[in-house]
Parts: sequence; structure tokens; C-alpha cells
Amino acid sequence: MITMINEAKRIWPGINDDEANMLLWEATSYPFGSEDAVLEQLERSYKKHAGNVEAAVADAYEEIEKAMREYNEHNRID
Repeated sequence: MITMINEAKRIWPGINDDEANMLLWEATSYPFGSEDAVLEQLERSYKKHAGNVEAAVADAYEEIEKAMREYNEHNRID
């Protein structure tokens, strides 16, 4: 049975189950994104971060924080 953990490990060779789980939950739209979207995010992240799990997660957090700042700036209640 192919699982998203197995797919993450296929795209990110050498990672363990815990790292695959972390990537799925912290650096992709899993479990809400479509399977295709999550796989694309994993592939893009692997290429961008040369297989560095910590860097991929940190980058995802930075993207979220940036989006939250932009949202708050445009939806400010004075």
C-alpha cells in the first residue's frame, strides 16, 4: 500500500518516517491539499533545499508568517 509517508520518502531519499511525517505536516498543505498538490510541494521543497528537512520546514514557517503579516496589514481594524 502506497502512503503519503512512502511518497515523501521516495521524493526525499534517505529520510526516516518521522522526517517524512514532519515534512508532510509542516512543509506542505497535507492533509487538506490534494495528493497532487502535496507531492508537488514535496518535490519543489526537495529541490529548493537540497534534501535539508530542517531548512524546508523553516522556509515553510517563514512563508506562513509572511502571509499572516500581509493578511493582517490588509485587514487591520483601527
